[in-house]
Amino acid sequence: MSRRMRTTAVALSLLAGIALVTHSYHPIPHIPEIPKFQIVKPKTAPHSIPRKIWQTWRDPPQGLSDDYRDWSKTWSQKNPDYRYELLTDGTAMTFVQTTFHNRPDIIDTYIRTEDVILRADYTRYLALLAEGGTYVDMDTDCTRPIDSWIPLEYVNRTSFVVGVEYDAMDDGIRSDFEDRVQLCQWAFMSKPGNKVLEHIVNRVTKALQNLAPDGGKIECGSNDDVLHITGPRIFSHAILEALTEQMKRNITEDTLTKLTGPMLIGDVLILPVSAFGSGQAHSNSKGENNEEQLLWHHFNGFWGWKDAHDGKINREKEAKEKAEKEKAEQEEKEKSKAADPAQPLEANHGD
Repeated sequence: MSRRMRTTAVALSLLAGIALVTHSYHPIPHIPEIPKFQIVKPKTAPHSIPRKIWQTWRDPPQGLSDDYRDWSKTWSQKNPDYRYELLTDGTAMTFVQTTFHNRPDIIDTYIRTEDVILRADYTRYLALLAEGGTYVDMDTDCTRPIDSWIPLEYVNRTSFVVGVEYDAMDDGIRSDFEDRVQLCQWAFMSKPGNKVLEHIVNRVTKALQNLAPDGGKIECGSNDDVLHITGPRIFSHAILEALTEQMKRNITEDTLTKLTGPMLIGDVLILPVSAFGSGQAHSNSKGENNEEQLLWHHFNGFWGWKDAHDGKINREKEAKEKAEKEKAEQEEKEKSKAADPAQPLEANHGD
């Protein structure tokens, strides 16, 4: 072996030794164990419907009973990442006037609608049309987080969510319903600007205007009128109309009857009766805390507005009947005087 080769071999041996010593005194830094899973709160909902909960109330929040407060709290407690908005009479008026400046027909109709029940229905439709989210009545409490309401297979295709309230199925239609299937509007979800909800708003706006075509104040004559003008009947009919237009085929009550699970028609997800309407005495509604239940409806609001509306109507009816009776009595007195000329005139007592 030549001298140059021996020198090279020695140098390589020294380098190898240095590397070994260096490795011995400088171990590889410790790598922390990677967790098997990590829970991260999503910044956006798994669906594209805004994370916002809407409720309405006629008085400021201090006017709420303990029951309403407790029920309302469940929505924030079970949906902590959702923004919560309570629209009262005053804030709702400001919201509508500010948001719908490009729809003077809506603003005019809203201002003229003095009936509190009609306005409450109208408000919920307008709020979700403008900003989207989830509307729920004050007499509901949350059973399951809203993020779980839309099944995964429908998440990316759903823009509007509604539940069945009533389904006659194979029975006759109950006396308190008109249609074989009715959808509920004490809870529903929507993207902002949804075309189905826009159709609902347009239908309701027109129906309200027809109550006072002369431009006067808009009031309702009966509870049945409420159901047809702003309530679940016009709501259900408008949805079927919009779906028929969207799908280019006839969507009717027959399409929605006997649902055993969620049904997607176009971009509208329709949930079976127990999702929003558990505990009802019809429609094969399941009992409280069943596996399909998403919320619980106490129906306090229904009887509250019905009694209030009935009371208002009865008071107006009684006042009208009293005025008519007094008028008839006065006319009868005048006729009696005219028929008996011998009847002495009332003395005019002067000082």
